[in-house]
Amino acid sequence: MALRLFHVTEFAQSSISPAAQRSSWHPTTVLVLINLWITVAGNVPLWRAISRAPEAALAGHSVFGLTLYFALLCATSLGLLLTAFNWSALFKIVATMLLWLTALNTELLWTGQTALLLDVGHLKSDLGGLITHVSQRPWWQHLVFLGLLAALPTLWLWNLNIRRVRLGRRFPQNLLLALFWATALAAVWFIGRNSFLPVLQSTPWIDLLTPFNTLLSLVR
Repeated sequence: MALRLFHVTEFAQSSISPAAQRSSWHPTTVLVLINLWITVAGNVPLWRAISRAPEAALAGHSVFGLTLYFALLCATSLGLLLTAFNWSALFKIVATMLLWLTALNTELLWTGQTALLLDVGHLKSDLGGLITHVSQRPWWQHLVFLGLLAALPTLWLWNLNIRRVRLGRRFPQNLLLALFWATALAAVWFIGRNSFLPVLQSTPWIDLLTPFNTLLSLVR
């Protein structure tokens, strides 16, 4: 009788029912996908700048090697950041904010408006210029950048059924995930500390590394 009542109630169709839980996405899977999307698609202006850089700027490195290193640097850092907010009440909100921040920065960088980049200094001194520039861009450009990089992933994310994990299990999972990202980030930093990192610091490419071009401005 209890089983029959379960099947005819709304609870049976809810996101916390056993059937829904089995067909839902694990939070870690969603985190990794959002991370990869922001890292790869959100940094297209950086990949373009590296591919067009003169030999002197590459400092003896290959385009593929630099691109791979900066992608790993961004992915491990972003993975650690997302893990800090990998809780049911926070993750979708934080991920959405990062998606839209990345999309707007990518549009500004792709159109050559580095001076209007979304960092604290520019927002304080030239917010009007940013609003004017954005309003004057053609609608199809906003559709491509904001629609593809932010709107579609946001719709996918908020319509996604993410598995509910009890706090007693989620906390150690997040702890292990944070340890993984921190170890990977330390390894990436160690490998490139004498070769790749000086290239990043000696070129304007650090300003193209989204979303950290904005996030780092908060602590400067």
